[in-house]
Amino acid sequence: MPFMSMQAVKSDSGSTPSQSTVGKPVRVLPPEVVNRIAAGEVVERPASVVKELVENALDARASRVDIFAGAGGRTLRIADNGSGMTREDALLAFQNHATSKLNDSYDLDAIHTLGFRGEALASVSAVAKVTCLTRTVQDATGTKVVFDPQQGRVGEVSDTGCAVGTVMEVTELFYNTPARLKFLKRPQTELGHLEEMVEYLALSHPGVRFTLTVSDKQVLKTSGSGTLKIAVGEVLNLKKDLERLLPVKQEDPDAGYTMVGFASAPDLLKSSKRWLYLFVNGRAVRCPVLAKAVLSAYESLMPHGKFPVGVLFFNLPLDEVDVNVHPAKREVRYVSGNAVFSFVKHAIQQTLSNHGHDTFRAGMLEGGNWSAPASTDGDAVQLSAAMVPPGSAGSGMGGFSPGTYSSSGLSGGSQGGYVRRPDSGASDAAMAFYQPMTIDGDTAASSEAPKAGFRVVGQLFNTYILLETPQGLMVVDQHIASERTFFEALKQNTFAETPDRQTLLASEPLVVTPTQAALLRENGERFEALGFTYELQSTDGSGDLVVLTGVPLIYEGREPDGMFESLLVQLEETGEMTLDLDHLIATLACHSAVRAGDGLTTEEMHRVIEDWLGCTLPWTCPHGRPIAHTIQTQDLNRLFHRPGLPVNAFG
Repeated sequence: MPFMSMQAVKSDSGSTPSQSTVGKPVRVLPPEVVNRIAAGEVVERPASVVKELVENALDARASRVDIFAGAGGRTLRIADNGSGMTREDALLAFQNHATSKLNDSYDLDAIHTLGFRGEALASVSAVAKVTCLTRTVQDATGTKVVFDPQQGRVGEVSDTGCAVGTVMEVTELFYNTPARLKFLKRPQTELGHLEEMVEYLALSHPGVRFTLTVSDKQVLKTSGSGTLKIAVGEVLNLKKDLERLLPVKQEDPDAGYTMVGFASAPDLLKSSKRWLYLFVNGRAVRCPVLAKAVLSAYESLMPHGKFPVGVLFFNLPLDEVDVNVHPAKREVRYVSGNAVFSFVKHAIQQTLSNHGHDTFRAGMLEGGNWSAPASTDGDAVQLSAAMVPPGSAGSGMGGFSPGTYSSSGLSGGSQGGYVRRPDSGASDAAMAFYQPMTIDGDTAASSEAPKAGFRVVGQLFNTYILLETPQGLMVVDQHIASERTFFEALKQNTFAETPDRQTLLASEPLVVTPTQAALLRENGERFEALGFTYELQSTDGSGDLVVLTGVPLIYEGREPDGMFESLLVQLEETGEMTLDLDHLIATLACHSAVRAGDGLTTEEMHRVIEDWLGCTLPWTCPHGRPIAHTIQTQDLNRLFHRPGLPVNAFG
């Protein structure tokens, strides 16, 4: 059939489809139709009903909320011990846009309650049969209200005996909206969404005692202790892994931003994003900006397909966020999304940096501090529990101070004591890390007797370094451990305030437009801060030329022109420049590190381990692969039917 306009397509009656509505008068929809349309925006599934009614209970200052679900979520009962309602308020609550949470239009710019539209109860009662039992502390008798959805109004009001608070009973959800009922998922799926919603509500209110009972089986219970860490353990069933959750606490007083909560260490990962619980001003939301920022902070620590655990509360000024984007308040919009992203990413990175080193060491040293006899001439060399960070001899990379350590990464440049093979393909700048460490002009002895801690047992398959630790036998991948050390040291220098720079003696000129030339003249300091220096040359009629005279040292032996041009285009189009070098740094670290198959002396193994344990984030390589695994002492004993170790096991 050839292409034709809609006007040429006739119905069987000879008229176009649009003509069926032409000429009909505009009329106001009846209340029951309006309510069902509005309910479609607010009540999508049983979990939506639970969210709306529990939020009402929390706004009523309830300290206990009990939720019962049956019939795949189509039957619900939410009971709370909040302030309750008088008879007059209970009747008003079923009406559209009746709320106790707004006084005037100014309150819309500073919403601090979970609900505020007065749509929840009206929307639920439009698509289900709802009964409300409520009593205030001042009333001797409670009120029972039964809503008649067929008439679109309250059908029964009577006195009843009940405790202070409110009980909402919902039955036959979506009985009068067959289209919505048809598209509900399987009962198990809907109940899964409902349980997840209650988890969010319980995590955001650790001082409230929650119970969730599904088909007569209690599936969730919190103590209402008021302590977030306890609530996380109860809700996520992570009581045994609580110590692997790192406390997050970050603030920006100027912007009014704060971030608190818990984020998992990189060795506590899940196969789904479902374990990331995000809140904005106490409200559970779908927020791609926050989720992306958190995942970005873990980018070089997680294998592909793995995700962190997190319960994070981001707070910002009320006028900086719009929670009114969607009637169900599932989404938010920020005045400055970029600033939010940067703050959240930095908060997580800072947490991992601050806690990573100590947390990892604490796990390895669990069971007490101990040391084996010092040995520098045998196959075993005792390692320092002081975790001496790499120092610098002023070689290659430059700009490092010996023996200094900062929470943002390594500030030492040397990994003294072992040297990569000359055919590794590493740049001279990277190889400088492997020169002998010097302190105040003297070469430090890598076999210096350690103070306490671990013992190098030997090397397995020229690939794994074996360590005796208080917990058992630790097997360390020498390449991955070395790669992590290189990555942190290279990154620390590359993103330093004044990164080391490689001077170019000869460079091919690049042709730039007059606009780009003007930008280069005005932004020399900004390029220099990223490690690039250049000279501008004018030509007769063929445009301006730019000659690179210096590039970040990490580009030594590589072509930096493409990155420079990319930065210039960014500056021209957006007025900003960002240098994403993580991938390049990770690649360079991989190529520069000790390789699997390299035979190492005892001193070289000593240095690999010591420098790795001095890393800020020692869990994984930049690509997310684990660095070490421990075979527990009790597991070894079990293999040989040994009840325990002898008293002189450690010398």
